[in-house]
Amino acid sequence: MNSIMEFLIAQTKRFAERTYLIDGETDEVISFKEFNARVSKTANLLYRLGIRKNEKVSLVMENSPEYLYLFFACLIHGAVACPISPKLAGEEVRYLLEYTGSVMVFYDDTQEKKVKGFARLQSMSKFKQEYFKESRVYNKKWELGRDDECIMVFTSGTTGKPKGIVLTHGNFLAHNASLFSGMGGKMNDRHLCVLPITHVAGLFMNVINAFCCGSLVVLKKGFSRSSFWSDIENYKITFVQVVPTILTMLLNPKEDIRKKDISSLRFIGCASAYLPVELIRQFEAAFPTYIVELYGLSETTCKSIINPIGKDKRKIGSIGKPMLVNEATILDENQNELPAYSAGEIAIHGKNIMKGYYKLPEANKEVFKNSWFLTGDLGYKDKDGFFYINGRKKEVIIKGAEKISPKEIDDVLFRNENVKEAATIGVPDKIYGEEIVSFIVQVERGRASEDELKEFCKLHLAQFKCPKFIVFIDDIPKGPSGKPLRRELLEQWHKIYIESCNNK
Repeated sequence: MNSIMEFLIAQTKRFAERTYLIDGETDEVISFKEFNARVSKTANLLYRLGIRKNEKVSLVMENSPEYLYLFFACLIHGAVACPISPKLAGEEVRYLLEYTGSVMVFYDDTQEKKVKGFARLQSMSKFKQEYFKESRVYNKKWELGRDDECIMVFTSGTTGKPKGIVLTHGNFLAHNASLFSGMGGKMNDRHLCVLPITHVAGLFMNVINAFCCGSLVVLKKGFSRSSFWSDIENYKITFVQVVPTILTMLLNPKEDIRKKDISSLRFIGCASAYLPVELIRQFEAAFPTYIVELYGLSETTCKSIINPIGKDKRKIGSIGKPMLVNEATILDENQNELPAYSAGEIAIHGKNIMKGYYKLPEANKEVFKNSWFLTGDLGYKDKDGFFYINGRKKEVIIKGAEKISPKEIDDVLFRNENVKEAATIGVPDKIYGEEIVSFIVQVERGRASEDELKEFCKLHLAQFKCPKFIVFIDDIPKGPSGKPLRRELLEQWHKIYIESCNNK
């Protein structure tokens, strides 16, 4: 297949009468055939609205079937879909709309203030009115190929303004085929999507993966701790993709699910942020299922390294082995490949790698080296080819002459029974260059003191790695992918520092 339109048509023919989508909010059931028909009608609407090939269309919406009709309609129409998280502030949304040069913005009615001022707007209420007026089947025949652009997603902005990641039809198709193989997809699988589909993890791991398998997906507006296990039981879910924060929330406090039948659940996939080994062990001790850790970035379409499926085949603490579609390696600072157990930067090569960052040629030069894409993640591989992450290249704290991974400190802090979440950063220091500050969310407020956690770190870390400051906060800020926004934590630290200076 050369385009997503061909993919959509082929899968619809294969699985026409099978259920593809269940709206988790209304329980509406939609077959592959009906889904394709609704996408087709929406694509015709896009044409009637004047949208043409290669033009950018932004979607500022929560999870919903309408979101998917619009998303796929853009792709088969030859437009570039730009999913924007509705959780972003108005200023952030407006920046992305200007940056992409979107010719049309579809938005939830609740997002109206954020998009106000852009000329061509379609609220969801207006879209539904226009959609029901549209009766024709889409018959425009743009010439689409694997090199044509189809999606633009965005980095979390952990080190500055978000960058647009341009993905092609070829990226989409290559990634899907490899993911289907690596995940052992089955036609009778039943996916639960609780992650936002504005991000590639929710979109590809559940929504598109299900379309590849001929299986169904239950689409929820978002994660709900109170309904999570009930949804798995009621819909007989076989697979759900989560982020580490969700595992933590399900553990604190732990729900007694002994009376629930979740035997349909084959495993839970987890990625998008650092996953402590101790969290995996705690979760698996508490619930009758197991975790499969995966790895990828929006720049690699979604996943690029996954653990083998099977509790006895995976390696806990490892992100797994490269998918079929791509190669992975460890490079030193001069882009030389390193042998097993040598620490360096994880690099990926393959047909799932993005076309590039939108309008950012200098950024592209930094990440593409000798056909390898430099992920910015530090790690190593073992003798069996399993990869491990040590930390983030740009997050490494340099204290004096010592290089320190924040991940290592977070891992130790998480092992403390009073710590729910931890995120460590380096802050400016006149003597050492950088000093260590750890932000902590407690299981229960007031259960641990700053001194107690510092002493705990001293038991498990070299002195120079121990945080000088502990800051208790109610919630760690995260990007749409679930990664801690360390830039925002640094801003919080600056405010605390200035306030302490003023009080002196």
